[in-house]
Amino acid sequence: MSTSAPVKKIYPGNYLVLFVSEGTGYLNITIREKILEAGFHVISSSASPDALRRAGSDVRVLFLYLSPAMLAKPEALQAFRKQAAERRLSIFVLANQHDELYQLEQIIPKQFILREFTRPIDFSEMVTGMCEALGSLNNRRRRKILAVDDSGAMLRNIKTWLGSEYDVNIANSSLVAIKHICLDQPDLVLLDYEMPICDGPQLLRMLRADPTYADLPIIFLTGKNDRDSITQVMSLHPAGYILKSNGVEAVKTTVHKFFNP
Repeated sequence: MSTSAPVKKIYPGNYLVLFVSEGTGYLNITIREKILEAGFHVISSSASPDALRRAGSDVRVLFLYLSPAMLAKPEALQAFRKQAAERRLSIFVLANQHDELYQLEQIIPKQFILREFTRPIDFSEMVTGMCEALGSLNNRRRRKILAVDDSGAMLRNIKTWLGSEYDVNIANSSLVAIKHICLDQPDLVLLDYEMPICDGPQLLRMLRADPTYADLPIIFLTGKNDRDSITQVMSLHPAGYILKSNGVEAVKTTVHKFFNP
């Protein structure tokens, strides 16, 4: 009989939380104080597109206390989704009612939110839930990479190069890649440029057009090194661009730096 691995304990003092709320009422103050009492470091802010930037690069957790006033700021929530995905932040949400969560999830899809809480809330249970969720996140299996290339030899190479450190899945076409992404979203996609029927830039455009996958990190791994091709791809804002001719060390170094900035 198999048993699950124990969840790793987390140390709240290692986490800087950006607490975002509108207003300075009693409940806002109490939530912030309870997070502080649990041992987290906390910075407070109202909802604005540059709140995370102003809070600094040490923020690891985004806590949103929802209200109608915050939901009336979709540009701020869109910025939170984009920046949290880029910085791989954990998002917690406290809402006054389920309707508020539904409205938020139209902008920040549920898979980006580590845990949701609704009132009435037991504050001890809330901070315990935060610690448990962060501990479970730390205990998850290795990062998932999806390699997309129409060359079987290249896919085998990528699996060999990265398979000891990451869970590497492979797809030999954009269609197969889309199925993989929908069923089991990876943490990173390594994408070839030239492929039949639907090439790499076309696949990236499709993913960027879907709010669910718009922030999925994609690094091109390709033999295309002409200026026009690179300029076209960089306009789509991928997470990186690696030339196959640079070899295995360039691939391993780029992937490692992406997961360990």
